[in-house]
Amino acid sequence: MSVDLAQTFETDAQGYDAFRPGYPNELFQTIFEYARLEPGALILEIGAGTGQATQAMISMRVSLEALEPGRQLSTELIKKFSGYPKLTVRQCKFEEFQGQSQAYDMIYSASAFHWVPKKLAYQKAFDLLKPNGTLALFWHSFSVNR
Repeated sequence: MSVDLAQTFETDAQGYDAFRPGYPNELFQTIFEYARLEPGALILEIGAGTGQATQAMISMRVSLEALEPGRQLSTELIKKFSGYPKLTVRQCKFEEFQGQSQAYDMIYSASAFHWVPKKLAYQKAFDLLKPNGTLALFWHSFSVNR
Protein backbone atom coordinates (compact mmCIF):
# COMPACT_ATOMS: atom_id res chain seq x y z
CA MET A 1 0.00 0.00 0.00
CA SER A 2 1.56 3.33 -1.01
CA VAL A 3 -0.05 5.34 1.80
CA ASP A 4 -0.14 3.92 5.31
CA LEU A 5 -3.87 4.34 5.80
CA ALA A 6 -3.55 3.43 9.49
CA GLN A 7 -1.49 6.58 10.06
CA THR A 8 -4.32 8.85 8.89
CA PHE A 9 -5.69 8.69 12.45
CA GLU A 10 -2.59 10.62 13.51
CA THR A 11 -3.78 13.76 11.75
CA ASP A 12 -6.32 14.56 14.49
CA ALA A 13 -5.73 12.51 17.64
CA GLN A 14 -8.10 14.62 19.76
CA GLY A 15 -10.86 14.36 17.15
CA TYR A 16 -10.26 10.63 16.92
CA ASP A 17 -10.61 10.37 20.67
CA ALA A 18 -13.77 12.48 20.75
CA PHE A 19 -15.63 10.75 17.93
CA ARG A 20 -14.43 7.16 17.89
CA PRO A 21 -17.17 5.04 19.50
CA GLY A 22 -16.49 2.92 22.56
CA TYR A 23 -17.53 -0.65 23.21
CA PRO A 24 -20.32 -2.04 25.40
CA ASN A 25 -19.43 -3.16 28.94
CA GLU A 26 -21.09 -6.53 28.24
CA LEU A 27 -18.39 -7.26 25.65
CA PHE A 28 -15.63 -6.91 28.22
CA GLN A 29 -17.54 -8.86 30.85
CA THR A 30 -17.92 -11.73 28.38
CA ILE A 31 -14.24 -11.60 27.42
CA PHE A 32 -13.11 -11.62 31.06
CA GLU A 33 -15.43 -14.50 31.92
CA TYR A 34 -14.28 -16.52 28.92
CA ALA A 35 -10.58 -15.85 29.58
CA ARG A 36 -10.97 -16.42 33.34
CA LEU A 37 -8.75 -13.45 34.03
CA GLU A 38 -7.82 -12.58 37.57
CA PRO A 39 -6.77 -9.18 38.90
CA GLY A 40 -3.09 -8.74 38.09
CA ALA A 41 -3.28 -10.69 34.83
CA LEU A 42 -0.82 -9.49 32.18
CA ILE A 43 -2.59 -8.26 29.05
CA LEU A 44 -1.30 -6.89 25.75
CA GLU A 45 -3.40 -4.47 23.67
CA ILE A 46 -2.64 -4.15 19.96
CA GLY A 47 -3.45 -0.79 18.36
CA ALA A 48 -4.73 1.04 21.42
CA GLY A 49 -5.49 4.32 19.67
CA THR A 50 -6.55 6.74 22.38
CA GLY A 51 -7.96 4.03 24.61
CA GLN A 52 -11.55 3.30 23.59
CA ALA A 53 -11.10 -0.27 24.88
CA THR A 54 -8.30 0.42 27.34
CA GLN A 55 -10.50 1.86 30.10
CA ALA A 56 -12.57 -1.30 30.49
CA MET A 57 -9.46 -3.45 30.69
CA ILE A 58 -7.60 -1.42 33.30
CA SER A 59 -10.75 -1.10 35.39
CA MET A 60 -10.44 -4.88 35.93
CA ARG A 61 -7.16 -4.27 37.84
CA VAL A 62 -4.93 -5.98 35.32
CA SER A 63 -1.43 -5.06 34.17
CA LEU A 64 -1.74 -3.77 30.64
CA GLU A 65 0.83 -3.09 27.95
CA ALA A 66 -0.74 -1.02 25.19
CA LEU A 67 0.88 -0.85 21.77
CA GLU A 68 0.13 2.18 19.63
CA PRO A 69 2.35 3.12 16.68
CA GLY A 70 1.09 6.69 16.32
CA ARG A 71 3.00 9.36 18.23
CA GLN A 72 0.02 11.67 18.74
CA LEU A 73 -2.36 8.82 19.58
CA SER A 74 0.18 7.45 22.10
CA THR A 75 0.48 10.89 23.67
CA GLU A 76 -3.31 11.13 24.05
CA LEU A 77 -3.42 7.63 25.52
CA ILE A 78 -0.72 8.43 28.07
CA LYS A 79 -2.40 11.70 29.01
CA LYS A 80 -5.82 10.09 29.38
CA PHE A 81 -4.63 7.26 31.62
CA SER A 82 -1.78 8.93 33.50
CA GLY A 83 -3.27 7.86 36.85
CA TYR A 84 -3.00 4.14 36.14
CA PRO A 85 0.36 2.76 37.28
CA LYS A 86 -0.30 -0.71 35.82
CA LEU A 87 -0.53 0.67 32.27
CA THR A 88 2.53 0.81 30.05
CA VAL A 89 2.21 2.46 26.64
CA ARG A 90 4.69 1.47 23.96
CA GLN A 91 4.83 3.48 20.76
CA CYS A 92 5.34 0.69 18.26
CA LYS A 93 3.57 -1.63 15.87
CA PHE A 94 2.77 -5.16 16.98
CA GLU A 95 5.11 -6.54 14.33
CA GLU A 96 7.99 -4.50 15.86
CA PHE A 97 7.16 -5.37 19.48
CA GLN A 98 9.71 -7.55 21.29
CA GLY A 99 7.67 -9.18 24.05
CA GLN A 100 8.59 -12.12 26.22
CA SER A 101 7.45 -15.48 24.90
CA GLN A 102 4.48 -17.05 26.74
CA ALA A 103 4.15 -14.03 29.05
CA TYR A 104 0.60 -12.79 28.42
CA ASP A 105 -2.64 -14.09 29.86
CA MET A 106 -4.55 -12.32 27.10
CA ILE A 107 -3.88 -10.34 23.96
CA TYR A 108 -6.65 -8.25 22.49
CA SER A 109 -7.20 -5.83 19.67
CA ALA A 110 -10.20 -3.54 19.27
CA SER A 111 -10.76 -2.60 15.62
CA ALA A 112 -7.04 -2.71 14.83
CA PHE A 113 -5.85 -6.28 14.19
CA HIS A 114 -6.57 -6.01 10.47
CA TRP A 115 -3.61 -3.59 10.19
CA VAL A 116 -1.14 -6.32 11.23
CA PRO A 117 0.27 -8.49 8.41
CA LYS A 118 -1.55 -11.83 8.67
CA LYS A 119 1.57 -13.92 7.98
CA LEU A 120 2.95 -12.61 11.26
CA ALA A 121 -0.08 -11.71 13.36
CA TYR A 122 -1.50 -15.00 14.58
CA GLN A 123 1.80 -16.81 15.06
CA LYS A 124 3.27 -13.91 17.02
CA ALA A 125 0.18 -13.69 19.23
CA PHE A 126 0.36 -17.46 19.83
CA ASP A 127 4.04 -17.19 20.77
CA LEU A 128 3.42 -14.35 23.23
CA LEU A 129 0.42 -15.96 24.96
CA LYS A 130 0.76 -18.24 27.96
CA PRO A 131 -0.52 -21.78 27.38
CA ASN A 132 -4.33 -21.53 27.44
CA GLY A 133 -4.10 -17.74 27.00
CA THR A 134 -6.81 -15.86 25.13
CA LEU A 135 -6.68 -13.87 21.91
CA ALA A 136 -9.69 -11.53 21.78
CA LEU A 137 -10.32 -9.69 18.50
CA PHE A 138 -13.30 -7.43 18.00
CA TRP A 139 -14.43 -4.65 15.69
CA HIS A 140 -17.19 -2.15 15.31
CA SER A 141 -19.77 -3.12 12.76
CA PHE A 142 -21.89 -0.49 11.11
CA SER A 143 -25.01 -1.21 9.13
CA VAL A 144 -27.31 0.99 7.16
CA ASN A 145 -31.04 0.31 7.13
CA ARG A 146 -32.51 0.90 3.73
